[in-house]
Amino acid sequence: MKTYSRKLLIALAVISILSGAAVAQEPPLRSITYRLSMSRPVSHLFEVAIIVELPAELKDKPLQFQMAKWSPGRYGVFDFAKNVQEFHANGLVTRLDDQTWSVAPLGATTLNISYKVFGNDLSGTFSQLDSRHANYNGGSIFMYIVGHKPDPVKLTIQPPAGWKIVNGRTERLGQSEWQFPNWDILIDTPTEVAPDWTEDNFEVDGKK
Repeated sequence: MKTYSRKLLIALAVISILSGAAVAQEPPLRSITYRLSMSRPVSHLFEVAIIVELPAELKDKPLQFQMAKWSPGRYGVFDFAKNVQEFHANGLVTRLDDQTWSVAPLGATTLNISYKVFGNDLSGTFSQLDSRHANYNGGSIFMYIVGHKPDPVKLTIQPPAGWKIVNGRTERLGQSEWQFPNWDILIDTPTEVAPDWTEDNFEVDGKK
């Protein structure tokens, strides 16, 4: 019996290793760029675009775009996908379930995805956009590409005229582009966009 169990464990280990090797052999995406705009704040609609540059080997393989059901620091399940509207892509779109859209490139090496997210909930979990400001939690706004959450991503924000952007990764006044090592860090960077806010500096033990 012990010999049988040992052989079973060895077989499972071999299968696991081979499966991991198969996944690792899939070419990485060339780039993932998120663009966020707010052309009509009174509509409460965040406008999201995702531009995905594909390697030639993946131009005929569908990608799955998914809204998260969780958010960093929140101990609960959330239906972020319920606020998604007008999902479009330059490929064949199939809705797989309540939070997942599959897009077949049909030979294209660039996928252009766009959708809108309704946001009028200033809770720190969901997001809010109105005539006063935009405050977003990335988990409720940005879809991830299934199997590619570890990939580096770029974010560009186009605010309404005269509005300023601030988050924990802002390095200079007027910054509107960011590079993130992966999707998880992108969504763990809550952001405020508004026409008027005050910045204060303070020191603790001689450190700013």
